[in-house]
Amino acid sequence: MTSEQDYYARLGVSREATPEEIKKAYRKAALQFHPDRNPGNHEAEDQFKACAEAYEVLSDPEKRRLYDAYGKEGLEGRGIHTGFGGFEDIFSHFGDIFSDIFGGDSPFGARRRKARDVQTEVQISFDEAAAGVKKEVNVPRSVPCGDCHGRGYPPDAPPTTCPQCRGRGKILHQQGFFTLASGCPVCGGTGQVVSKACRTCGGRGVVSKRESLSVDIPPGIDSGNRLVLRGKGDEGGEGWIAGDLFVRVFVKEHELLKREGADLFAEIPVSMFDAALGTEVGLDVLGEKITVKVPEGSQPGVVFSFRRKGFPRLQEPGRGDLHVALKVVVPTNLSRKQKKLLKDVVEAD
Repeated sequence: MTSEQDYYARLGVSREATPEEIKKAYRKAALQFHPDRNPGNHEAEDQFKACAEAYEVLSDPEKRRLYDAYGKEGLEGRGIHTGFGGFEDIFSHFGDIFSDIFGGDSPFGARRRKARDVQTEVQISFDEAAAGVKKEVNVPRSVPCGDCHGRGYPPDAPPTTCPQCRGRGKILHQQGFFTLASGCPVCGGTGQVVSKACRTCGGRGVVSKRESLSVDIPPGIDSGNRLVLRGKGDEGGEGWIAGDLFVRVFVKEHELLKREGADLFAEIPVSMFDAALGTEVGLDVLGEKITVKVPEGSQPGVVFSFRRKGFPRLQEPGRGDLHVALKVVVPTNLSRKQKKLLKDVVEAD
């Protein structure tokens, strides 16, 4: 992995860096490569996006653990999206960091805040995980108030310009060569003050509502993988950016098949007579009939492998392999006739 690909190298920190050190390094990089500081510099814009992607992963304990163990491919293999669609997406995710660094005149809307993310779970069958499936999830989320249309105030009491920040939403402070900004304590960064709040939402601009949302689960998903539905979390009031919906998928275990990545493992029982004489055993694997031909004289534990008969690879072409182990079952409670036949075989051998 090159330094350009390594998230730690992008931020200039060691792999043992603390969360505070990572955040500090990202603030420094964001200040250096911010588009407002580098107008028209496409290389700086690329660096700005790359540093944001690195911070998104390293600031999340679970994503960082997976990245340390398996790299970026490990994250993608578990259905975890990395990176951002554009500058607006970056600012909406890390607004708390940028609000302390950059002034309120940024063309990328540093004053816009991101609403809360929502998390839920869904359980699917083993076969559904292999084929992919569409599931409905019922989640409680905040939506704009219908009475005030997300504004937080009634039509007969419009807001007025904040006297403290004069509508900027920020209080500017000069520090050396830079002008730093902090949110206005009077208006909360909105630039306006409200004299009368909406009765329905209490001035929040949103109300709670339980909604049914459709989730497309891709083939090859593994238990514990998390899917992200951008903009399907809580919605804020006027001027807010909607949060995201995180759906953690749990896959029910199969009675016969065990999974390791994209490979499948099974164990088939046959009597010692069938193992000695040879037989065929039918196996239903993900809706496909597999015939296991057991040759005569097969020994316990022998494994029969079938190429590309396993699980689909998540977000990759192809399938894993199927491995079937032979379990030889010794009969009990033999009849006198069966015992005699076995003794004759042993003596003849």
